[in-house]
Amino acid sequence: MKGGALQIPVGQTTEVTLYNEAVGYTMNITAYTMILDELQDFTKIYAGKEKTIVQGSYMLAKDIIEPDTVLSMPDGMVANDFAGTFDGKGHVISFTLVHGTTHAFGIFGETFHGATIKNLAMNNVKQTGTGGKNPAGVLCSQGSKVSGVPEYHLENLFVDVSFIEEGSNFFAVMGNVMWSGILKNVIVHVDGEVPKGFESSSFARGSLISSTNSYLISASPLYEIDVEESKKPDQTKWVKIVQYETYEEMEANGNDYSSFSPEFWDVSSGIPVWKTLAK
Repeated sequence: MKGGALQIPVGQTTEVTLYNEAVGYTMNITAYTMILDELQDFTKIYAGKEKTIVQGSYMLAKDIIEPDTVLSMPDGMVANDFAGTFDGKGHVISFTLVHGTTHAFGIFGETFHGATIKNLAMNNVKQTGTGGKNPAGVLCSQGSKVSGVPEYHLENLFVDVSFIEEGSNFFAVMGNVMWSGILKNVIVHVDGEVPKGFESSSFARGSLISSTNSYLISASPLYEIDVEESKKPDQTKWVKIVQYETYEEMEANGNDYSSFSPEFWDVSSGIPVWKTLAK
């Protein structure tokens, strides 16, 4: 307490006890930079912050199922690094991501700089626009564009992409995933109206340093060459991510899904399904 006000650092959870002579309550309070409850809030993360490292702690307050609502990340506004933490709290979002005419950015801007994205499902996402032929994905354009930055973390993440603009350079997760990152309990599904080959890959031009219990369901390649190689081996690490063409093939393989938390995933069908999307 300071000056009669309770001060909690952003991103930190503090146990607080309030009481009087008659009753008392103990609760955990977490401080966030922003609580998002509509799609356009994603653009507000970068409001007034051009070409900088954006930090902070962000939380999604509810499901936002608006597959035809346009979410556009304007050129110039998001040409920066996201170094914060985003907690989806198990919620689902659906939207149409329209990329800019000269550059392409994901909902977290251009580049990850030690970011953490967790506990989020992005279902029935569509990508359109030109993006100036820049590679981009739903999350961001690049995992990192320079060496030495902290590794990014993706955990308890479901990404389902149902449409990608023909002739674009768009991907399901991110355009470039150079340098280091860690995936845990990530499932990516690419299906529906997507181009064949390079454009419909999920991770392009690079690889990830570590992947635990993460799966891609797509008939298209993981990225440019194959699952275990990159065109820039001096800048990337070897990927360990499992790919199947269909959910049925994944189910038949009998993987160990015990690490998928029941808080976010339902494995009763034989494969992990996002809990609130399970039928």
